Amino acid sequence: MACYIYQLPAWVLDDLCRNMDTLSDWDWMQFASKVIPDLTQLRKIKSMERVQGVSITRELLWWWGMRQATVQQLVDLLCRLELYRAAQIVLSWSSPARDQHQASLPLSSKEVVLHSSRPHLPTSLDSKDFSTSVPQQEKCLNMTEENLFWSEAEVIQATGDFDQSHRISEGTFADVYRGQRHGMPLAFKKLRETACSSPGSVERYFQAEVQLCLRCCHPNILPLLGYCSGKQFHSLIYPYMTNGSLQDRLQSQGDLEPLPWPQRVSICSGLLCAVEHLHGLEIIHGNIKSSNVLLDQNFTPKLAHPMAHLCPVNQRSKYTMMKTHLFQASVAYLPEDFIRVGQLTKRVDIFSCGIVLAEILTGIPAVDKDRSPVYLKDLLLSEIPSSTSSLCSRKTGVEKAVAKEICQKYLEKRAGALPEHCAEALGTAIYLCLRRRNASLEEARGSVAVVEEWFRSQETSLPWSGFSEGTGASSNTPEETDDVDDGSLDAPSSVRASPVPAENGEERLQDTRGVEADSSEACTGPRAPEDATETSWEVEINEAKRKLMENILLYNEEQLDSAELFGP
Repeated sequence: MACYIYQLPAWVLDDLCRNMDTLSDWDWMQFASKVIPDLTQLRKIKSMERVQGVSITRELLWWWGMRQATVQQLVDLLCRLELYRAAQIVLSWSSPARDQHQASLPLSSKEVVLHSSRPHLPTSLDSKDFSTSVPQQEKCLNMTEENLFWSEAEVIQATGDFDQSHRISEGTFADVYRGQRHGMPLAFKKLRETACSSPGSVERYFQAEVQLCLRCCHPNILPLLGYCSGKQFHSLIYPYMTNGSLQDRLQSQGDLEPLPWPQRVSICSGLLCAVEHLHGLEIIHGNIKSSNVLLDQNFTPKLAHPMAHLCPVNQRSKYTMMKTHLFQASVAYLPEDFIRVGQLTKRVDIFSCGIVLAEILTGIPAVDKDRSPVYLKDLLLSEIPSSTSSLCSRKTGVEKAVAKEICQKYLEKRAGALPEHCAEALGTAIYLCLRRRNASLEEARGSVAVVEEWFRSQETSLPWSGFSEGTGASSNTPEETDDVDDGSLDAPSSVRASPVPAENGEERLQDTRGVEADSSEACTGPRAPEDATETSWEVEINEAKRKLMENILLYNEEQLDSAELFGP
């Protein structure tokens, strides 16, 4: 039996807490008083039952477990109080100490194999002890073993025998190499054992990722082009992503130009669509971070590297187990409740999406050891009210207030100016992903869609509505000047999308040539703001009409009501 309570697997703890939470107040308090002699602390935990979604038994056991309480102490107390059903839940769990083969996998010795539709894998991969949390495949892809399977010799030839000069990146569980076949650039993921991995983990990881990749056919999910399962190594073959990872682009690795706002918003939308697709198939990615969002030649995001090395799931629990120590590098993207309890739910993916969206909006890396706090998530969560009353939805205006605070403090400046309502919509999407209760991927996607639609409208709308400086171009077509104010000639000639003033105190329009460059070179990267030139100041701009058109657009996006639109 495990030494300490905190070593109990999530499904055991989940069943135990559900059983204990149904006890009468008298029985529960009798149990709790034996655990916590301090009545003040006991009342504090008991009062948490009024908060929806909080298990007071879980909080109690967490408090006890952090004081080195053992599982044996828990079982003895339950038996002494004649709470035999709860004791049986713990006793029915087979400790890892009883099974040396599963020393690092604290689960029942009888693994539950979910019978999903499998892709055509080599016979050596058809292992019965493989399990994953995904349900039966809804649609089998029309793929054969012949066009997916690679021999070891083919992989070695394509990668130059995994030449170190071809290595793209080095990860915890795999190294990625660049190679080619028939002139087509490819990325080869070579799996390897790690010191913390359990026996056969590479085999399980390989099988799981192959199945997950083949099940998920979506334009924003990295497709699997082939696999190799040999005696020397296991390898997965993917298309080579020309523009690298989102993390590299956001941090301008290799002197790369910052991504402009239209591309950033498109990446946000693509990421949320990919995760929503996975969740629709009841698949939890579990490894969402900016380094796993890859960008093709058109900067289309491709979500990659699902955390496929999942431990088997017990049928009685709706949660997926996974070993937390495998996620040390990804802790910056994980919510606190997962770190504490180890329950992998859809909320973990949604929270991770919120952090990636925050990286895109702010340009701040998710983790920085030279910063305080180290994690971006702690920086953002400090802006989100924790009181129960403030966690209501739009009625209290909390979303808008939090979004505005995030934008005012942390908005990325290198990508150019961004309209205030767009920035706040992206900030709202971040809040919707990070809030503790009712985190909503659908609402977040809707908020991002508003911004995406706004940028799309700028490409075909009236001349005044071009992008702000540094993010695109606006037309220099003259407008009517029949009712121009005396001071309008001195006014800025381009509508600023952000309250941040230009360094020289004047607004600038980009030359029409910037429009052509942006549209023709979208595949090769964003245009630098320096490419823009100043428009002739002889063009007179009708500021009154410009303001009205801007308000009409905001009204159509429900950012203004009719009173504000036609008011003074």
